[in-house]
Amino acid sequence: MLKTPLIEVTNKLNIKNGNKIFLKLESLNLSGSIKDRIVKYILDDGIKNNNINDNTTVVCASSGNTGISVAMNCALYGLKCIIITNPKCSEEKKNIMKAYG
Repeated sequence: MLKTPLIEVTNKLNIKNGNKIFLKLESLNLSGSIKDRIVKYILDDGIKNNNINDNTTVVCASSGNTGISVAMNCALYGLKCIIITNPKCSEEKKNIMKAYG
């Protein structure tokens, strides 16, 4: 599911010592955040170890980006989730979380 692109920049940086430099483009993850990778790992591990199943409701406290990743991944896995945010969380982030269900 997460195949975050890598781009080699060795030649652009004129690296001559044989080392290669790559950039991982986390902004191209599904929700645009590195948090997607963390949340996916947690959910995969929970499912693998039988701690998460179809009846699980995932609960997350977040100020935004992690909550968006949790909401998106739960939607992809068919899981229910509850995201708790503080009043400072932007309406845009709240709306994105709601859009995932």
